[in-house]
Amino acid sequence: MVAPLAVLLKSNNGTMTEPYQPEMTGTTRVQSTRRFKTMAKASKTATQKISRTEAIAKLKEHRSSGGGRIFSVTFEKRDGSGEGSMNARFSVKSKLKGGKLPYNAEEQALMTVFDVGEQGYRSLNLLGLKTLKIDGVEYTVKAS
Repeated sequence: MVAPLAVLLKSNNGTMTEPYQPEMTGTTRVQSTRRFKTMAKASKTATQKISRTEAIAKLKEHRSSGGGRIFSVTFEKRDGSGEGSMNARFSVKSKLKGGKLPYNAEEQALMTVFDVGEQGYRSLNLLGLKTLKIDGVEYTVKAS
């Protein structure tokens, strides 16, 4: 059986040795510690439970004052085929092709957003909202 390269290395004289691992000293240790703390802080997001009405209000507020910042949303698909999620934003004008929606999105409980992953406009089902993540704060929408 051959040992993995990461465990044993063959030296010039044919003997097996452990791989070289540089010692962390000085600024390297400090930089590594800072990076770890930053990653730990980023992974701790506050989660709040809010009603569907409050979630819709948060989305509308983000649309008016968000300046096109990206947010994440998880929702139940309108056709009942399961759950969907996307990273989206408002205020994207570069992909517009003209025309008008053939329906009133607000009457249908939909909101038009730009899906960053698919690079296209999507209608978000407001009645099926499950989670929102806006500005690092995660909101879980209570089922009603």
